[in-house]
Amino acid sequence: MANSPRNNNNTKQEVYSAYVSDVINFTPAFSAMLSLRADRFMNAKNDGYNQTAFSPKLGLVYQPILDKVSIFANYMNGFVNVAPGQNRVSNVTTPVIFNPERANQFEVGTKLNLFKDKLYATFSYYDIQVSDQVYVVETPYVDPADPTAELPNNQTSYQDGAQRNKGFEAEFVANPINGLNIILGYSYNDAVLTKGDPDFVGHRSENAGPRNLANLWASYKFTNGLLRGFGLGFGGNYVGDNMIMNRNTAGTFTIPAYTALNSSLFYNVEKFTITLKLNNITNKEIYDGWSTIHPKDARALIASFSYRF
Repeated sequence: MANSPRNNNNTKQEVYSAYVSDVINFTPAFSAMLSLRADRFMNAKNDGYNQTAFSPKLGLVYQPILDKVSIFANYMNGFVNVAPGQNRVSNVTTPVIFNPERANQFEVGTKLNLFKDKLYATFSYYDIQVSDQVYVVETPYVDPADPTAELPNNQTSYQDGAQRNKGFEAEFVANPINGLNIILGYSYNDAVLTKGDPDFVGHRSENAGPRNLANLWASYKFTNGLLRGFGLGFGGNYVGDNMIMNRNTAGTFTIPAYTALNSSLFYNVEKFTITLKLNNITNKEIYDGWSTIHPKDARALIASFSYRF
């Protein structure tokens, strides 16, 4: 590698940001939040990359029953600054500048506090629309002077990609009796590329992850008697099918769904905690990934000790 070409680069980038937010309490039961974030991106060596982006947010909360039932709705605009790229046509490259990628999110839901703080629940529905996504389309390049030469493909960048994510989330936290704690959660996410590279349009996004996720954990801690401070827990996680490749040309590749069960035994007093955990009790062979695939831990016994000063 001694004779490999070298590029010595010295880049200076600066980001200036400001955030303003205010909560208005119209009544004890009704409030609103208004906020605005401004970001200025600057590249000292590339004036074309200097960009300014604004992100507004709005939230509304109404409590038909104070401190017990609330209904909320919010709108949020977000953005991602996209670095400059390059197009290659006939083996000649030219720089290209992109605008920030943007997303608009709308969410509605409710939060409940029932049975004198013994049950908390949250339900929400969200809809996220992403625009100005950058993607690159490659086409073969053949040199007319030498059709047999192996040359890099032409690459053309576009910024008209779009994606829509919508889904539902639910969470429950219950404390039915002293010492018993139960957490239950579920989420559903539908993500579709609506504009962009024809090889992907109409398909679920490859980076969206599983469509369905669920978790359950229950623990009980003895609060009286000889076993005071001892506790045990049991639960698990469900991960639905994860489609990590989803294209017209190459087809699909899906990591199958799995359920992993876990348990714990612990002793907790004022100053220290000793915990013994058994993860993946059934020693199930499971995988995850995003563009790559790798195995997750098999059955594992983990011990930990913590001391609080």
